[in-house]
Parts: sequence; C-alpha cells; structure tokens
Amino acid sequence: MKFWTIFLWISLIFGTMQTNLKSTYFEMNTHYKDLLPISELRSMGSQRTLGACGLLCALDEFCQTFFFKTQEKKCFLYKYSIWQHTELKQEIGVNMYEITSPCTGLGFVHNRASGLCFQIFGGQNWTSTWAITSCKQFGGSLISLDTDQKIGFVDTFIRNRYGSSFQGKILLIGLNNTQGPGKYTWKWSNGVKLSPNLSIPFYVNNYDGLMHPCAVGHCGVLHVGKLTNSVYDNCCLKASSLYICSKDIEK
Repeated sequence: MKFWTIFLWISLIFGTMQTNLKSTYFEMNTHYKDLLPISELRSMGSQRTLGACGLLCALDEFCQTFFFKTQEKKCFLYKYSIWQHTELKQEIGVNMYEITSPCTGLGFVHNRASGLCFQIFGGQNWTSTWAITSCKQFGGSLISLDTDQKIGFVDTFIRNRYGSSFQGKILLIGLNNTQGPGKYTWKWSNGVKLSPNLSIPFYVNNYDGLMHPCAVGHCGVLHVGKLTNSVYDNCCLKASSLYICSKDIEK
C-alpha cells in the first residue's frame, strides 16, 4: 500500500521562511505493524491526520520513517529505517511508513540527510584499489565518512542490521593519503580533507607494520568495536573482506 504527499512548487510560509519541496513518496511497511523503535523516536503529538504526519516527515530532511497510530491520531518521526536487530516495542494500532528512494532498486541503504545511498559488500579479500573499481560500477565510490551524520548513520545501520556478528570486522572506506605530495595529506574519496573534529576516533599514522614500507600509500579502514567504532590506516595493498560503496543522490 502506498500513499504520497506531492509538493510541486508549493510554498509553505512560517513567518519569513519559505520551503519549496519536491514530490515525496511513502510506502507502508506491513512487516512492522503494531511496533515502535525503543530509541531515537520523536513524538509529534496527537490529533493529526495521516497526511499531516507524512508532511512533517517530508519537511524534516532527517526523517526517513514515520509511524501513525490511527485511533489516537498520534504521529512519530524516525530518522532511520527498521532493520533486523533494531530494538522494538509493541504499540497496538501503529502503522509504519517509509520514504521511498532511488536506492531501493540498487539494493542500497538510503541516508536521506546526507543525500546518498550506500551498501556493504564482501565475500572475498579485496584491496582498496579493487574496491574503488567495484564501486565505480555503480556510479559511486568508497564511502566518505566526512560528517558526524554519516558516521552515526553507518554505525546505526551496522549495529541494527548485523548485530554483534560484525564486532571486530574491518571495512574498507574512502579515506587515503595517496593524493598529496609526500603522501601525507589525508582526504576522503569526495575530496574533503580529513577533519580532527569528527565524532569517531582516528588513528592514522601513515604506517602499516605488516606491510612496511608501503610505496602506494595508506588507506583508511573502519573497525567495528563492541561499543564504538574507530578508523585507522593500512597499506592500500592490504586486503579486506568487506568494503562500503556509496552513491550520491538528490536530497
């Protein structure tokens, strides 16, 4: 079942601020009927219509899913999708609606706020060079975790999709020092320089004890910890069984 809210050249005026929205589509997910996420759920109050609840989600770039309790007309916004290990609680009478995206056809995950689709690939041992080539086949690149929003979203996806099975895993990401003179300039695949002010620990030191010296430069990898993740560097020739591709889309 689908329902949609269509905004074509409609201006919504709040004081002096105007917001122009494009078409936004939602689809009901019947697999999670009568359930609500335990954490990071925002209640928008009661006495709202289904369409009004969808409008609130469409207006909020961080909203990807909303829940509507028909009898009490309650509206809840959620900034993620629901995955296999998402912690849920029972709430009778609630229906779930997810925003649709171009990511669906690719089998990728939608991060609406950052305007990208991403997916984790694996199964064999890949070098960063091979992973970059693989991502290009989708019109994308190894993922750039250059904002706290992207870092938090990927972390939530990994933990809510794979649970504890991913603890200790190493994933190739789009960070390397191969572009600059002397190979000491760390940049993401989107060209953004590495910032020291991000919310995840970075332990990059241009050194790989198992592959030293490394003539091709060093590449960043994401280490999934029990409670928190971190990023460190390996020689770009070192293989890993997992990598994350991303593809930019229009917000």
